[in-house]
Amino acid sequence: MTSATTIEQTSSYQQCIATPDSCTNLHLHSNSLTGTLPTELGELTRMSAMYLHSNSLTGTLPTELGELTRMSAMEVHNNPRLCGDIPPNITVDNTSSTSLGQSCPGASAVFTLTLGDCTVSSDSTCIDSTNYPTGNYNNNELCTWSITGSGVLSTRHMDTESSYDPLEILLVSDSSTVHSYDGMSGPNGVYVDDTNYMRFTSDGSVTMAGFQICVGTGPTPQALSPIPPSDAVLLLCACLTPLPAAPTSTLLEESAWPSLPWHACHIQEY
Repeated sequence: MTSATTIEQTSSYQQCIATPDSCTNLHLHSNSLTGTLPTELGELTRMSAMYLHSNSLTGTLPTELGELTRMSAMEVHNNPRLCGDIPPNITVDNTSSTSLGQSCPGASAVFTLTLGDCTVSSDSTCIDSTNYPTGNYNNNELCTWSITGSGVLSTRHMDTESSYDPLEILLVSDSSTVHSYDGMSGPNGVYVDDTNYMRFTSDGSVTMAGFQICVGTGPTPQALSPIPPSDAVLLLCACLTPLPAAPTSTLLEESAWPSLPWHACHIQEY
């Protein structure tokens, strides 16, 4: 991936602040991106062209992309692990070197509990919070699970204290968080492998019914959550907002990715 230094030296883009209804083009091709596509892309209501090809994206195309009625160009080729059906109302220009139209991989991953009092199913394909399904999890809980193999997560049940008791997917290499879930929202359609591990923590206040998360089982994945790249990425888009006078070259830090990737868009110079 191009280094931040190189981008700063070579970029000829101008910065604008793009809202979901003002971003019209998204250029993320050839950026060494990994992980699944965020459902929030479906909120870019004026999007007409999306270039996501030549990355290492996984999982399915979010059904929310079908809500982008202005979309005239979508490039996703050269993402070998993009899989599943193409949602209705989406026209993909080129599916070469993808697995679109084919079933996503089933359960080839297994979990191992490495810390805490949470549990793993007898076939090692599901993780449960402590006491699930007969009671609430404990206060001050800390559970971790390692992952062997690869697969796609689905949520059978998710009920934790919102904003305080997260279930996280992390990188083994540096323990950075790539996904975090709480409340009633759990992982669906999220690809994991042995470069990841999972962690659940609870505070000392409210406890809830907890969760059961499985790999390759349960309901068909629908909503996908964003997995940020492991490095900062240059996010390019064309905007309908006025341009500033002075050109700039800034990076969208990965911390901006988890929910609203358009808040620090860049635009092509005209």
